[in-house]
Amino acid sequence: MVIDATTDDRRDIVFLLDGSDDSRRRFPDIQDFMQRKVVDILNVEENGDRVALVQYSRNATPNFYLNSYSSKNDVLNSIRSMRHKVGRPLNTGTALQFVRDTVFTASAGGRRTEGVPQYLFVFSGGRSSDDIMGPAQSLRRDGVRTFSIGTRNADTLELQIISFTPGHSFSVANFNNLDSIHSSVTAVINGVQETPEMSTRVDGVDVVFLLDGSDVMQKGVQSISDFLGQFIEHLDIGPDKAQVAVIQYSNKPTTHFLLNTYSSKIDIMAEVRNINLEGGRSRNTGEALDYVKNNVFNTSSGSRRQEGIPQILILLSGGKSQDDVLVPSESLKAAGIMLLTVAVKYADGAEMQSIAYSPNHEYLLREFSDLSLVRQQLLSAVVSHKDTVRPGLGE
Repeated sequence: MVIDATTDDRRDIVFLLDGSDDSRRRFPDIQDFMQRKVVDILNVEENGDRVALVQYSRNATPNFYLNSYSSKNDVLNSIRSMRHKVGRPLNTGTALQFVRDTVFTASAGGRRTEGVPQYLFVFSGGRSSDDIMGPAQSLRRDGVRTFSIGTRNADTLELQIISFTPGHSFSVANFNNLDSIHSSVTAVINGVQETPEMSTRVDGVDVVFLLDGSDVMQKGVQSISDFLGQFIEHLDIGPDKAQVAVIQYSNKPTTHFLLNTYSSKIDIMAEVRNINLEGGRSRNTGEALDYVKNNVFNTSSGSRRQEGIPQILILLSGGKSQDDVLVPSESLKAAGIMLLTVAVKYADGAEMQSIAYSPNHEYLLREFSDLSLVRQQLLSAVVSHKDTVRPGLGE
C-alpha cells in the first residue's frame, strides 16, 4: 500500500484497526504492513502528512490523533509499541462514527476545511455487529476516501459499502497476506475517482446477466426482477450503445433474450419485469458459463467483442455448483470478458470469488432484498472496466 507523496503535499491519514479478540494473532502483521508500506514513505510533519490510529472492537479507542505527532519516527515508534485492544463484539459502524466525529475534526488535527485530502484505512477481520450504512455514507459525504481491507472472515458487502468506491475494497486470506494487495492498492490510491452518480447512463458495453433459476431462487424472483430493471435503467440502450442479454440456468441454461434481440430499453424492461424462474433442484454453473461464452458472447448473438466493446457477465447465484466452474470461468477471462458475481442465500463465497474477474468483483448478499445495495457498485465496476478494457480475443 503506497501513498504517492508527490501528488499532494499534505494528507490526513487515519488507520482504523480491528482490535477484537479474533484479530489478536495476526495483529503484528497489520502493524508491520502499516510501518513498511505506508508510514515509512510518508512525509510526516505538521505541515505535511498527518497520521492517526484508532483500534476498535465493542467501542473505539484512539492510540493517537492527527495532531499527536509531527515526526515520522514518533508515529513509527507508537505503531511499533502499541498493544492490541481486544474485546467483543466488532462494532464497525460505531467505530466509523467515532472516527468521523472525533478524529477527522479540527480539534484533533483534521484539515478538511483547508482542502487537505482525508484518507481512512479500515482493517477488518469479521462481520460488524452494528449498522455500517449510515456512518459510511456520512464519511463519503464528507469527502473521506475510505479504503477497506478485509480477511476471508469479513463481510465482503460490508467492506464495499464502507469503501469510497467498490474499487477501494480489498480482500486477503488473512492479515499475514497483506503484501499481496500492495500493488493493487497502490494503483487505486494513485488514481482515486468519485463513484459515478446514479444519473450516469452507461453506454458502449455488452452486458449479459446469467441468473440461477433453481428452486432456492424462487422466493427472490420479484427482487431479482426489480434489480435487473433498476440496473438496466442506468444503461443507454441501443445497437451502437449498450446491449443486454439475459440467460437463466439450473440443470441446463435457457436463453431469455440475446444481445441483439432488443434495441429498445422499453422492450427489455418489459421482458425483465415479467421474468419467471423455471426452478430445478440442481445447479450446473460451469455448464452455464460455457454456454454463455460459446452461444452469447459471439457475433451472431450480437456480441461486439471483436470490435473492442467491453464484455460484461453478471452472474447471480444462490448456491454451490454441481459441476466444475474453474475451467469455464478462466476461459471467459482469457477471452477478455469481465465477470461480476453476486452471491445470495446459500452460494459458495469461495466458488463465486474464483469465478469473478478479481476477488474485488464478488458481491456477497444475505438476502434477495439486499440486491439494491450492489446496483451502483456494479455500475461503477462496469464504468471503471471501460477505461482499461482491451479488444477481446478472436472467436
